Amino acid sequence: MSDEFDRVQASLANVLERRRLLEGLREDKAFIYLNSLVQQQVDQLQNEILFIPLTSVDSAWIQEYKKGELKGKLSWADALETEIDSLGLTIRKLQDDLNVESDGREGTTDRAP
Repeated sequence: MSDEFDRVQASLANVLERRRLLEGLREDKAFIYLNSLVQQQVDQLQNEILFIPLTSVDSAWIQEYKKGELKGKLSWADALETEIDSLGLTIRKLQDDLNVESDGREGTTDRAP
């Protein structure tokens, strides 16, 4: 086929491999253990934020710091799933591009994501 078809096919193979690696990571025992450690820290921070009363301005600043810590840990936990979802969207787009190219039609640049 064309050079463009080969380029899209190579990109698709690369993205499929990245998604496969991330899905494997999600099932890895070490990652599961690490995730449980982070979840314990999240639980601890949530308990401290929710159940320790503020007694001074300093304790309010400490609580705000802990909220930031919590947000970072929660963001880390969501990063894997977000990336896998994003790769899935990229895979579908590349597959569409391959189908268009194999039909012999020109792809459009104004397609909705």
